[in-house]
Amino acid sequence: MRFPLHLRRSPFDSAIQQLRDGRPGESSYGRRIVLLLTIPAFDDPVARDVRRSASGEIYVVRTVWQRALDRRARGPRVSVGIPGPGLGLLELGAEHQPSLWSTQVGVDLGALDRLLESLGATTVPCQPRQSEPPLDATIFELTFGDELNETRYRWGGEPPDGWSPLADFASRLLRLIDEPAGGRRQ
Repeated sequence: MRFPLHLRRSPFDSAIQQLRDGRPGESSYGRRIVLLLTIPAFDDPVARDVRRSASGEIYVVRTVWQRALDRRARGPRVSVGIPGPGLGLLELGAEHQPSLWSTQVGVDLGALDRLLESLGATTVPCQPRQSEPPLDATIFELTFGDELNETRYRWGGEPPDGWSPLADFASRLLRLIDEPAGGRRQ
């Protein structure tokens, strides 16, 4: 989505939104079941997108934002002060797309079905209290459904009280997608 000049997002926010949106055109292939986005403080953010195709098959797309590549590829930018209410600085320069790398991942579909079923009857509080996470905490974002039927949960570090079923689901989904057959995927 293109924003007016004064409402542009930071490059970080834009890249995270692209991770949430999935691969370009992915929504035409299948509807989202669940998205697990991890944003570590000192590593690359990763989106794990579980979708159901029009034929009913479940598949998983894993997308990594390779931030180090973006830092090296950024060209020079010029900031210009613009008078007027709410405009502030105008940044001139080529708009850079984040370096996203997507792959379709093979997973044990039976284990994935059982994992999704295990969360079906879970109840979590809507307004949990969470202490401030440490600066080096990983942010977890778990989204169920898509478009108008989307529910998103987000926490940093330890999950809030009452959200342990979500954190358990997230850790089990991470293991299932990122560590198939005991190997670590990069």
